[in-house]
Amino acid sequence: MTIWVDAVPEDPQPFTYTRPGTEEPPFELDDDPADETLPNHMTFEGLAAGQHSFEQAAVDGWSLTDVACQGDEGVLIGTDEVFDAGDSLVVLTIDGGESIDCWFTNEPTGGKTSQRITSAQPGGPTILGPNGITGGDVSIDFEAAHPTSYDHTTGEGGGTHAGSVESLEGGDFQCGDHVIFLTHVAIDSGASGTGTIEIDHSFATKTTSGGLIGFVDVLEVEINADPANVLSGNESVSFTETNTANAVLATVQVSGLDHGEVIVLRLEVLLGCNAASATGNIHSEVTGARVVAPVQDTINVGNQTVPLKSAGEIRNAVLTIQKDAVPNSSTDFEFEPGGAFGTEPNFFLDDDNDATLPRFKDFAGLTPGQTYTVDEVSIPAGWSLTDITCTGQVSSTVTETATGVSVTPAPDEHITCTFTDSQAASSITIEKDAIPDSDQPFTFDPGGDFGAEPNFDLTDDATPGLPSKAFTNLSPGDY
Repeated sequence: MTIWVDAVPEDPQPFTYTRPGTEEPPFELDDDPADETLPNHMTFEGLAAGQHSFEQAAVDGWSLTDVACQGDEGVLIGTDEVFDAGDSLVVLTIDGGESIDCWFTNEPTGGKTSQRITSAQPGGPTILGPNGITGGDVSIDFEAAHPTSYDHTTGEGGGTHAGSVESLEGGDFQCGDHVIFLTHVAIDSGASGTGTIEIDHSFATKTTSGGLIGFVDVLEVEINADPANVLSGNESVSFTETNTANAVLATVQVSGLDHGEVIVLRLEVLLGCNAASATGNIHSEVTGARVVAPVQDTINVGNQTVPLKSAGEIRNAVLTIQKDAVPNSSTDFEFEPGGAFGTEPNFFLDDDNDATLPRFKDFAGLTPGQTYTVDEVSIPAGWSLTDITCTGQVSSTVTETATGVSVTPAPDEHITCTFTDSQAASSITIEKDAIPDSDQPFTFDPGGDFGAEPNFDLTDDATPGLPSKAFTNLSPGDY
């Protein structure tokens, strides 16, 4: 059992946890990556089967805004399985052999703090050329556009800084949506000269619980059409993107900045899903900033995180392809994705208890309204595709063909299509040929997987044709 603390934004504030019903001492966690004095999680190994409880103590100035657990069904958060305001207790029943994680998300009661911190690098800037703006001249505010202010499918629109929000809710989005973030940059009116700055943004590819739902690409960065802008007309914006296992990183460079300017940057980011569901939050943040010309200086951005909360509520269109072999078999069956799947490669499934190949494959984060196809190809000798059955569709359009399916999903529907392959019926025929023909009976003894099949006689007399006995509809085996 692992207890995690998630402070939004990250903060050195310690949070205390107890284990009600035991004499175990309380323990403290914080969410401050820069200081390892306290960890951000605590793992309890070798717990006995039965009921275990964990509770977070109240902290002045902070609110517990979410508790999410995975690895066990039926976890009680407060009095039911859903977090409600005021809940602080988690009760779970361990059956043995489980690995369970619970995340306690906390936010300052007054909202995000330190949103506009300006300070120069200790010792002052490093002068490279003519005087220009320094880190202390720049303030940065990172937020998200209000979800109702733009088209999630195309990204058109994007809201304004005045209507921006400091957190997002999963229920307002679906996989494949464009999400708009706004970075507000202000240059002090007393700054000397012009300058170029860089701002580092990080968009998590996974939830705080490790679920494979998150941001997958930065589509565009530009100056937002925003009433807050105070521009000289000399500004230019560019960005570079780096993809890591845990985040999409975008460094935005803004040049031509002058004293007294205000510029709102609009970052359009794609939300993707590589899992049917996930728990926890998805974090986006400004991780650093600096002046790069004509001086080099650090811009203090503080802790600026915009969480997309309750990732499990993101609407997610999912298609599951499942194999049913009759009888169960380790035979590999090949499938070919097409249509909106684009260049998705072929994949293989089987229907046995061996983990070498799976029995099913999930395609999560499908775009509603687009048509996806999957066909079974190169069917193995001795097998035939005898049935395709799809379930779960309500508003989706599903067409079953002779070799596959065509699916146009609706938002938040999980469609499962089962391909049934049957092995051709096997038979064994025993014939007797006596030379010369004779009325002598010859006795045969069935064995192996014939089980209790009795002996039988064949006689090759003058009757036309060879005598025979056929055994039909045999299961695979040794006879």
